[in-house]
Amino acid sequence: MKLVGLTGGIGSGKSTVAKIFKLLDIPVFDSDQEAKRLMTSDQELRNSIILEFGPDAYLNSAEVNRQYLASVVFNNRKKLDTLNSLVHPIVRQYIKKWANEQKSRYVIVESALLFEYNLYKNFDAVITVIASTDIRIQRVMQRSNLSYEEILKRVQNQVDDSVRYQKSTHIIENNNHNLLIPQVLTINNQLWESSQNG
Repeated sequence: MKLVGLTGGIGSGKSTVAKIFKLLDIPVFDSDQEAKRLMTSDQELRNSIILEFGPDAYLNSAEVNRQYLASVVFNNRKKLDTLNSLVHPIVRQYIKKWANEQKSRYVIVESALLFEYNLYKNFDAVITVIASTDIRIQRVMQRSNLSYEEILKRVQNQVDDSVRYQKSTHIIENNNHNLLIPQVLTINNQLWESSQNG
């Protein structure tokens, strides 16, 4: 079974691409959602986050204070790295367990930060969804309450597209010019064939 990473910058449309793969019956693991769940449900991780970021990191015993954490980590790269170093190892354990339970020829792990922390090296292939910065910011502004400046900070904390092009095995263009479904179908066929050939 091939382990395939799916990534892209904030607002690139990687979640939309993930939904298309799901419609093709390809198992998809949402790392970001799983990370959010574990930050609440995993007692050890919760204790580590409180130790590092203080009691304000949680609104109550069960809910992460996302606004507070975002204001801390997106203004301080070192704090962002610290948070990710606490969360990523636990998420990786869950990915391994989940992948072993799947029956497909290949599975997809959707994650925003495959390149920022060299996680892409754990995958047999990497699909990156690319969109221009202006389009990405516009999309995020439409779906969230974040300001232009807050979104720009998040964009700047991620690698730029030149790195994504260099380290990806497959690219999906999502700048409102190219249709997504034909691109996904082409990649699905390629991955299906390569997994068949071992």
